[in-house]
Amino acid sequence: MSMQQLPYGDFDCEVNAITILFGCCEMSFDPLYRFNYDLHYDEEEELFRGTAPLDSLLVFMKRSYGIQFKELKPLNVPIGSSAILAANAYHLPFAQDYYMKHRLVHYFVARRESVEQFEVYDPIFRYSGQLSAQLVDDSAVTIDRLSLLAYQMPLGSIRSKQEEPAPFLVQLNDASRISEAISKFQDRLPQILEAPDPLFDDYLFKKYFGNLQSILQSRIRHFATPYANRSFGELPDLIIAAWKKTIKSYMKMGVNRKQGCSETLESLHETGALEMQYCESFKSQR
Repeated sequence: MSMQQLPYGDFDCEVNAITILFGCCEMSFDPLYRFNYDLHYDEEEELFRGTAPLDSLLVFMKRSYGIQFKELKPLNVPIGSSAILAANAYHLPFAQDYYMKHRLVHYFVARRESVEQFEVYDPIFRYSGQLSAQLVDDSAVTIDRLSLLAYQMPLGSIRSKQEEPAPFLVQLNDASRISEAISKFQDRLPQILEAPDPLFDDYLFKKYFGNLQSILQSRIRHFATPYANRSFGELPDLIIAAWKKTIKSYMKMGVNRKQGCSETLESLHETGALEMQYCESFKSQR
């Protein structure tokens, strides 16, 4: 099976898996793309995130598409059913850079082929093939996560409202969320700066580079699905350009740590101001 282009970055595996699972259905993901906009720091997973938390995504999928998910252990996924599996990438043989090295909560789509095996489809790690059901079940225990099985949802009648929901970040109406996310990411920078040379090979440095890339991709995805009756002028382009600048400054740390760190923080605060401006502009047009 050829690997498809994903709408979101590598660190947004949950929503990528949702779009893969229902990609064969005649439904528009535009409402999801409009809704799925956030900026927060996931302290449990130590990830800088630009998309809505999984629990909020599931509530949205039920409300807007009529799709409900049942949480269950991987071994309880019925044979012949497809589900979104949760596993620790540390235990996944196909998870480059993580297998037997680093913990990472990872979601991917798989079909229960037999009592013993899942057939996995994972474009993030570019793997399509079999995986032991027991391995997935044992791995899920180490991250305290359950898998997701869609139910009460006749595939031929999935709703796909052409609604234009406000971004999750706007709906929260939490003025401090953006600044808190940036502050918590800033607190992690000293750990990165203390890593031995070459910095480009450091796991934590590469991890947060991937985080920033995923946030950029989420912005590109969101603004590629414009609202019919709202206008934000040049703000979308400015936000995308700001994230690109932040990533460029971050990469400079690999050559000049002090200067790169200073420029990253400066750019990140400028980007945060634009993010807040977007939220205020959205609310003012209600």
